[in-house]
Amino acid sequence: ANMEGVPAMQDPAQVAQITQVLQEACTQARHAVELNPNDHSAYAKWGEVLLELSMMKTGQEAVETITQSIAKLEKSLEIYPDNANALVVHASALNARAFLQHDSSVAQELFDKSKVNFQKALRLEPENQRYKELLDAMEKAPELHAQVVAQMQ
Repeated sequence: ANMEGVPAMQDPAQVAQITQVLQEACTQARHAVELNPNDHSAYAKWGEVLLELSMMKTGQEAVETITQSIAKLEKSLEIYPDNANALVVHASALNARAFLQHDSSVAQELFDKSKVNFQKALRLEPENQRYKELLDAMEKAPELHAQVVAQMQ
């Protein structure tokens, strides 16, 4: 069973519609960044939208979109490192990238980076239950990765 070739939503019309909305959101974020190159929230939004967009894609296209997402989020965090939401989205993008990666040692490096982000986000917002759950879920990531890779063989 090849997991990579199966987007979450099967209805092509729905996928096309969502893709269009997300692409428009990317354009808006790009314009915001052109107007203000230090707009960390525009970079964060752009990264978040690209991550959502990657879920509509498969194979190499998904990988490229996630890679762009990670770059935008890193730029946002470079400008403003203490944005808990950007840290969490960045961690999610790293995890998504790890799951499209066959090599478990490379995936593990991505999981480790991701975990650091979740921990930092939780330090910034100690009451945030979602961040706690996301951090706890990281314990299972390597095991899940092994299962996904096994299904790709």
